[in-house]
Amino acid sequence: MHRLIEIATAEIGVKEIEGKDHNPRIIQYSAEVGFPFKDDETPWCSIFLNWVSFKAGYVRSKSGTAFSWANVGETVGEPQEGDVILLGKNGNIKEIYHVGLFTGFSPDRKFVLCLGGNQSNTVSISKMRIEDVAGYRRLRPDGETPKVQEKPQEIIREGAKEKPKEEIAPVKTVEKEAKQETLVLKIPKKKLQMGDAGEDVKNMQICLNQAAYSCGKPDGSFGGKTEEAVKKLQKDDKLQVTGKTNRATRNALAKRLGLPQESLLDFFLGKDD
Repeated sequence: MHRLIEIATAEIGVKEIEGKDHNPRIIQYSAEVGFPFKDDETPWCSIFLNWVSFKAGYVRSKSGTAFSWANVGETVGEPQEGDVILLGKNGNIKEIYHVGLFTGFSPDRKFVLCLGGNQSNTVSISKMRIEDVAGYRRLRPDGETPKVQEKPQEIIREGAKEKPKEEIAPVKTVEKEAKQETLVLKIPKKKLQMGDAGEDVKNMQICLNQAAYSCGKPDGSFGGKTEEAVKKLQKDDKLQVTGKTNRATRNALAKRLGLPQESLLDFFLGKDD
């Protein structure tokens, strides 16, 4: 059995506690890999995978967000037991909502069997739609030299006439898109509400989706789905439910994404709303 699978399997059954209490084991996952989360309500699939990788001595994303795993490990087309599964809406690498470990396919190959945390609020092996698989990543032991995959990508970037082999084309596409997504993860420091539109709204929608508060495709238009996502975040964090992104709401979102929170200094400088 793969070392990652062995460690993760031993945690099967660890579950969130309903109500105001939190499972100390889930909080321990976060603490042992250096994350600040002290509850079991923050989306913790990436936290769990970071913890498993840390315990096994493998490289990890060092981020609480699911999409961060797109840039970790070696991209592979045919998965093996213990590879990381990236799950995005309809397979979109820009909308990664969950990560876990590959354990196999269903007999009809319509589903992948994913071992991970925060699956129905617990550590479990669950069936995930094959259409949502955005990619697989093979982790290496921490400290081991990564395999070099740059040659085919360099040929494309430099405009050389030589055409890379067909099987490496998906590697180029996935890695390029994943890096672009990382650049746009930014929580706008301004109040946003129903009817607003523009790049700030789009960035907020991307952040909400990454934190598992789905508001649909990021289109830059603050509509009903975005407002409902904000309200759910506010409710989960026991904030006043307004559907508007004030500083407290933005900090709640930042906490779930592992991003820096706004300080009280912003308030006193008149930058709060």
